[in-house]
Amino acid sequence: QTCALPISTMLATPVLAKVLTGLRRGELLALRWSHIDLRSGELQVVQSLERRKDKSLHFKQPKTKNSTRIVILPECAIKALSEHRRRQVAYRQTLGISGEPDLVFCELDGQPWDPDRFSSAFA
Repeated sequence: QTCALPISTMLATPVLAKVLTGLRRGELLALRWSHIDLRSGELQVVQSLERRKDKSLHFKQPKTKNSTRIVILPECAIKALSEHRRRQVAYRQTLGISGEPDLVFCELDGQPWDPDRFSSAFA
């Protein structure tokens, strides 16, 4: 199976990952590189990101007990995530930020991507 989707926007990879994995929005935005094994093609869902009434962002346990799970990634998702990581590391180096990125899908500065802003950007 090949993936012919050009990854040309900030939304392309997270939307592709969401479609191919079935992750909820909060699960996707809480995803950390330490939760993904690109070699084995497995992704662990262990937390979710929510926006509280006071507008603060909070990492929490997934919605239900069964929401904590392992998702097998299709080859297309593995390739897209690998390229996304490469671009993310290169961008951080350009900004002079050392160390490995933590969140997979985040603001350009590495901060969590507000779920409402993510949905608005998608819309």
